Amino acid sequence: MDDVMLWVVVLGLGAAVGAVVGTSKHRVLAGAIWGALLGPLGWLIVAVGPDAAERRAKRCPHCVGLVPVGQGECAHCNRRVVWVRGEPRKPAGPAQSISH
Repeated sequence: MDDVMLWVVVLGLGAAVGAVVGTSKHRVLAGAIWGALLGPLGWLIVAVGPDAAERRAKRCPHCVGLVPVGQGECAHCNRRVVWVRGEPRKPAGPAQSISH
C-alpha cells in the first residue's frame, strides 16, 4: 500500500508542476498529462513546445501583435490585415489606420 501511495504522490506532483509550466504556454492540461507521465522530461516538452494561443491567432504583419485567425484588423495597432492562405498579410496599397 505504501508503494501505491508513493506513486500517487509522484504522479500528482509531476502533474501539478507540469500544469504550472503549461500555464505560460496556454497548455495546462497537456502540461499536467506530460508532467504526470514523463516528469521533468514532460515539463521540458511543454516548456519548449508551441504556444496554444498562437494556433488560434497569428502575428500581425504591422506590429507583431496577435490577431485572431480571420479577423480583419489588429486590436493592437488598428491596422487592416488581409488573410492569404491562412496567413496575415499587409493589404496592397498605402497603410491604413482604422479609427474608432
